Amino acid sequence: MKILHTSDWHLGHTLYEHDRTEEMRAFAVQLCNIVRREQPDALLVCGDVYDRAAPPVAAHELYVDTLLRLRSECPSMQLVVTAGNHDSKASLQVEGRIWNQLGMRIVGQPERTADGEVDWERFIVAIEGKGYIIAVPHIYEQNYPSDNPELPREQRKQAFFKHLADMVAERNVDGLPVVMMAHLWAEGAQGSNNPVGGLEATRIGDMAAADSGVDYLALGHIHQAQRVSDAPVAWYCGSPLPTSFDSGGQHGLLKVDVQHHGPVAVEHIDIANPMPLLTLPAEPATFDEAINELALIDSDQAGYLRLNLLRDGSRPADYVERIMHAIEGKQLHYCTIALTAPPETPLPDTSPTLITFSEMQTKSPADIAAMHFAHVNTGSSLPDDWRQMIEELTNEPEP
Repeated sequence: MKILHTSDWHLGHTLYEHDRTEEMRAFAVQLCNIVRREQPDALLVCGDVYDRAAPPVAAHELYVDTLLRLRSECPSMQLVVTAGNHDSKASLQVEGRIWNQLGMRIVGQPERTADGEVDWERFIVAIEGKGYIIAVPHIYEQNYPSDNPELPREQRKQAFFKHLADMVAERNVDGLPVVMMAHLWAEGAQGSNNPVGGLEATRIGDMAAADSGVDYLALGHIHQAQRVSDAPVAWYCGSPLPTSFDSGGQHGLLKVDVQHHGPVAVEHIDIANPMPLLTLPAEPATFDEAINELALIDSDQAGYLRLNLLRDGSRPADYVERIMHAIEGKQLHYCTIALTAPPETPLPDTSPTLITFSEMQTKSPADIAAMHFAHVNTGSSLPDDWRQMIEELTNEPEP
């Protein structure tokens, strides 16, 4: 069974208030072209379709248009979408009733039947002659459903995954490949995303033991593509586009060829980003050095800019104005600054500076501002023009 594994689209994402709709459209076009070229048996979208539960209209429109085009590019492909922690699970679920009529499967959240039993069937997708998909959306630790009211809550997650794997194993009489998809933090994974809500990571063995019959775990939530397990083979595909300046590694999706109880071949497919996230200069520099490097950037270089500065007191009060002047006429969108202490600078004492009330009375507002500035800027002195401004505002006499 050949699948395309993607997740964490985060449609509607903004970067420092910069709209990223055009980048998302560029990704959608590339995804559709990949589907047309590869003609996979299934496309799996493992959660976080949207960046927030109430996405903007443009994001919702892009999602609808993309699903329709994907369907037309490969009518025989089974498309499966599960909700992530950023999505409105209920909204995806309700809208999914329409998509299900078009042969797609959208799984937003667990539901129960009219008899009060867990609707297990909604998590299982059979692809005739090809294999099975076990589609699990993001579920908070305390919400894993069970038909056994006596089962302790802390045992329900493992029991939930095992029950689904056992159901598929019983049906899989032809020995077809089995893929399980989930949106969660897996133990052993590396990445910048914290476990959702501070919950502990999920053991791979709790999702699918080596003898469970599951051949591949398609994971979403962490934005860095990585392999986290060999038995069964488990991968995060990563986000198609970086969502922060610190989102390292490759970004794209995975093409996976799965065999039942056989080798799993995984190939990363890059997604080209028309607006890369640039940190300039490559090494921390003084403000003037950074501005000089910006002047050398070609006018056709597009991207989001993070300025990489030394925390050495060289940043002037009008630094934003000077940055905007330096990128005028260029296709760079300024976002933020990364500050790094000079190598010879000792680590600052992060403990608060304590002074008595009597000592406070002897200090001017400018003195207090200087103490705070030094504390948060690795001992740097308050700029003279800042002190002068504070003294003028507080009607202090010149020292």
